[in-house]
Amino acid sequence: MNKEDFQIDTILIRTEFDDQRPLRKLPEELEMKLDPKIVETGSTFIADDGEIVYFTLQLTDFREDELVKYAEIAEKLYELTHKRVSVYILCSNDIEVNMKICQIMSDADFTIKLFKSEYNPAKHILGLIKDKFKNNQRISPEDIDVLARLPMICEKKDRNYFRKEYFKIVNRIH
Repeated sequence: MNKEDFQIDTILIRTEFDDQRPLRKLPEELEMKLDPKIVETGSTFIADDGEIVYFTLQLTDFREDELVKYAEIAEKLYELTHKRVSVYILCSNDIEVNMKICQIMSDADFTIKLFKSEYNPAKHILGLIKDKFKNNQRISPEDIDVLARLPMICEKKDRNYFRKEYFKIVNRIH
C-alpha cells in the first residue's frame, strides 16, 4: 500500500466509520503472511490498541456470499494475529444490501461494519488513476482493467462518462 492509498483509506475509516484511533501499516513480517486474497481486496492496518482493522470498498450488491467472504477474511486475520479484528466495508448508496443484521458464530473475535455513503468508489478509482497519469507514474494492466470495469460499478446515468474517461486514458497510453 502506497502513502496516498494509506492516507485515503485512513481518512475514510475516520470519517465514514467514526474510528478515530491512530492506524499504521501492518509490520512487514505480518503483511507477508497474509493471504493474497486479503491483500488484493482491501487494506489491513493495526490500531494503537493492537486491534486489526481491515478496510474495503464494496463495488457490487451485498449478499450472503459477500458476508461469508468477509467473515472468512476476519477469521484469517484473527488466526494470524490473535488480535480482535474490525472489518469496515464502504459502499455507495446505489449498492443494494440484501442482508439483515445478524450474529456470526466464530471462535475469532471480530465485527463487520457496512456503511452506505455518498462516497462514489468509481470516481475515487478514476481520480487515483488520473493522478498516476498526471504524475507520470506507470499505468499498470491492472489499472487499465479497473478502468474498463468502472461503467459496471457506477450508477447507470454515469456509465458513458466513465467509458469516455477510460477511452481517453487508453488512447493517451497507446
